[in-house]
Amino acid sequence: MMKKLALLLVLSLLFTLTASAAPTRESSAAALENQALVIQVQPLADAVAAAAYRLERTVYRDGTAPDAALVQAVLLQALRAHLLVAPANEGMIDLGMDEVRAYAAGLFEYPELPDLSQPAYPGVSAADNGLRFDTAAAEDYIGAHIYDIVLDEEELLLSADIYRLNGITASAVDAPEEALTWLGHIGLRLRPSPEAAVGFALASFSVPERYREAHLAHYMVDKRFELLYPDFLSETVPEEGALLSLADPEGETALKVFEAAGTLEELLQGWYGGGPARENGPAGYIDNGRAIYWDNNGLFRLAYADENAGEGVCLVLELRYPPLRVHEFELWQTFLDNSFVVYSHSVG
Repeated sequence: MMKKLALLLVLSLLFTLTASAAPTRESSAAALENQALVIQVQPLADAVAAAAYRLERTVYRDGTAPDAALVQAVLLQALRAHLLVAPANEGMIDLGMDEVRAYAAGLFEYPELPDLSQPAYPGVSAADNGLRFDTAAAEDYIGAHIYDIVLDEEELLLSADIYRLNGITASAVDAPEEALTWLGHIGLRLRPSPEAAVGFALASFSVPERYREAHLAHYMVDKRFELLYPDFLSETVPEEGALLSLADPEGETALKVFEAAGTLEELLQGWYGGGPARENGPAGYIDNGRAIYWDNNGLFRLAYADENAGEGVCLVLELRYPPLRVHEFELWQTFLDNSFVVYSHSVG
């Protein structure tokens, strides 16, 4: 009996290790304080994110009527996710035009919907006096990881990372790392509506960035440090003194780890050009023995004291990236921050 119990414990541990949850961007204080509201609007955010990404839409403007393809795409995603419930026959849902328009009115704020009688999106076809929605079609799940909200009496603003899951349906927080791919950034504007399916209707959205599809790769220098980094940094770039030096094939992004002489305080002062922190300038601070430098102009640094290398030596991780891809690289910065381990610092 004890042997069977031990075997079950080992198998459980192996399953936990092989199906570890994917790392996600950390939620803001506002999102954490309003978790019930985030859960309430999550199905609508998922449906809009999937429709926008599949349609390759970058913007739906506030105060404008949505086109037929967008309405049908969001409707189909909402039906697949059971945000909207209707009788199905082997995954096929037939809706009359009055039903189509009523369901759409529960998703979009704009009161004047377009002509929806003609199919305008894959998975939507003509049916008797209406449209047929194929909710059983095999395709990867696309959702939105909401990490920040701004709420007032008139509207709710959401910031989210769009992600895709291979073979499963889950939140990004619960998904196994090997199944998840980050796809882009989306901002949504919702307004309260008592008739809306989730209590809020879509007023607008913006997809300012589509991320390069990547997974996290592991790098380790024995007894010095380790980290996880996006695997589109696939080119090794020889650089004197660097312990790790990588770039993407386009040469737009570079990551390196190197030694730097000086204390954390001296490094931070040097990064500020020898002067104090400037108002509205680069953001730098020392936190729990770690010096962090980050500005909004494409440069990110982490530094730890590396006592194993001697007194007054730090290991610095530096990431340079295109400033216009700030949402994507804020996401990768979170993972770099959480995974960059300098052994002497972590032990001491």
